[in-house]
Amino acid sequence: MKKHSILLSISIIIIIFLAFGGCIYMNINGLPWKIKETEVFTQTYLSKKYPDLKYKINRAYYNSKSGKYLCNVSTEEDTPVTFRVTMLNKDSGEDNYLESKVNLEAKNMVTSLIEENEPSIKIKQISVLEDAGANANSKSYDKYTSFIPGDSYPLKMDIRWESDEVSLEAFVDQVLRIRENLKNRDIAVCGLDVIDDTNNYGIDLSGREVNGKKEGNYNFTKDQIIDDKIAYEMEK
Repeated sequence: MKKHSILLSISIIIIIFLAFGGCIYMNINGLPWKIKETEVFTQTYLSKKYPDLKYKINRAYYNSKSGKYLCNVSTEEDTPVTFRVTMLNKDSGEDNYLESKVNLEAKNMVTSLIEENEPSIKIKQISVLEDAGANANSKSYDKYTSFIPGDSYPLKMDIRWESDEVSLEAFVDQVLRIRENLKNRDIAVCGLDVIDDTNNYGIDLSGREVNGKKEGNYNFTKDQIIDDKIAYEMEK
């Protein structure tokens, strides 16, 4: 009888442990059937919103921070666009396809511009994102279907590169030439953050148009940038 009670107690403890572990797993990874439902939802959602879009589903997953189920999707083309679809409920969702498409086009354009005009620079990492401003929401980025210089949101760029060994002044010259080339291409910029890994330099230029005037340090001269230590040598 005593042995039976011990076995029963152990069984109850195991059941409680498994139930508790299952709850933790689902809170982190979501419900397996819900993840499958998200894949099916995504296919229906995309076929209605973008009927001509050719794509593949990479994976559906649960975001524990937002509490939402999402699907990672890539278009099937030479330069694939990777984006996400969020299932809000069984009948509605949202996606960032156009935002991702425009950002990729802008990134490719900026990358080509730098490589063509600054052959000594080797880009290691680059992030180019449209910035619709402080009042932007998820629908703001559906405004543009392609990146068109002069008719798109300003870009926020973060670039990490390697180059020849140069002085801090020469590094600033490189960045200012890029700034000028962007201007000549009519590409609006609200942020240009560059790190030179070879020389351990950094610079962060930012600014927005307010009432027709650019605020911030984006349009600073070379002397202002150096004097105000906007360009700097990073600690090793």
